[in-house]
Amino acid sequence: MTEQQQPQQRPPADLPEIIPDEPGFLERNWSVILKVSAFVAFTAGVTALFQFTTHRRARQAAADVAAAADADSLRAAIAKYPRAAATDTARMLLAGKLQAEAKTDEALELLRAVAGQKRDAALAASAQLGIAQLLETQDKTADALAAYQELAVRFPKSFAAPLGLLGQARLQTAAGNTAEARRLYEQVRADFPESLSVGEAEMRLSLLGPAPASTLSMDSAPAASPAPAASPAATAAP
Repeated sequence: MTEQQQPQQRPPADLPEIIPDEPGFLERNWSVILKVSAFVAFTAGVTALFQFTTHRRARQAAADVAAAADADSLRAAIAKYPRAAATDTARMLLAGKLQAEAKTDEALELLRAVAGQKRDAALAASAQLGIAQLLETQDKTADALAAYQELAVRFPKSFAAPLGLLGQARLQTAAGNTAEARRLYEQVRADFPESLSVGEAEMRLSLLGPAPASTLSMDSAPAASPAPAASPAATAAP
């Protein structure tokens, strides 16, 4: 008994003719094919040109920042290439020069701009550390402590993280919070054993002295032994 052949299904009549092998396909769709090909070629060309221009501009920005020798040339590079990656380096360099000139407000503004960018996490961590240290030198203790804590939250694994913990511990020591300072120094030693900051943490711990012994709770104290019972002879009346 022969297998019954399934009837061949044809596409619905309302679908457009898109089968390339069908006779006359190229003739009917030649103009469309040319337009699509031209559009694809144009898009690829624009993308390549944009990438080439962006790369060339980034190289020029890096060259201008490297050649900048003073605050004015750094400002000029920042104004010329506001979105280039090298501009964040220029901002860091300019912030250092402004800090040396005691122009702390402008320096903080530049550091905050770098700390807020997403391109380079290491540079952002450096800027956040610079903010905290600059505020600390200005005796703005509360602001400096908040900046150090933000560094610990945003960049917990960065090279700047142990430095941020040391900064917090310094401020806590100055405020008389030796227990919290000791905890922070011990955290540096525990979380970053390979960091150079461990040496300073251990030195500061030795200066703080040993931790006070914890007071034993009533529950953990040994129970008092019962008093020995008096002998009948001792309690007898004379």
